[in-house]
Amino acid sequence: MAPEVLKKESVTDKADVFSYGIVLLEIISGQSNSKHEGKEERESLLQREVIPSWWIKKLTSYDMKQFIGIFDLAMRCVDQTPDFRPKMSDVVTELEEDLSDLPIALPPFCLSSFVRAH
Repeated sequence: MAPEVLKKESVTDKADVFSYGIVLLEIISGQSNSKHEGKEERESLLQREVIPSWWIKKLTSYDMKQFIGIFDLAMRCVDQTPDFRPKMSDVVTELEEDLSDLPIALPPFCLSSFVRAH
């Protein structure tokens, strides 16, 4: 949850931007935001190493460029100060630009048909 929600301060659409940033971090890190030990929540994604260094070493230069762009965007979304977070429309624009040159992946059912045909 966005810090302002937890502090019961005025909440704006920037709280949604914070949540979206957490989702981006979960996607690129492959980790859940909250880490539970038993019934207690121990630490959030922002309190631990988000991206393991061994994982970063495996990225190609192409992957690294896109990773840095999306990671930077996610970190701006989770800024503790709502006014410093981007607008959601800016987030969408940046993602479209960062992802526009990615190769198009075939859905699994299309891929299996393609492999059988060739």
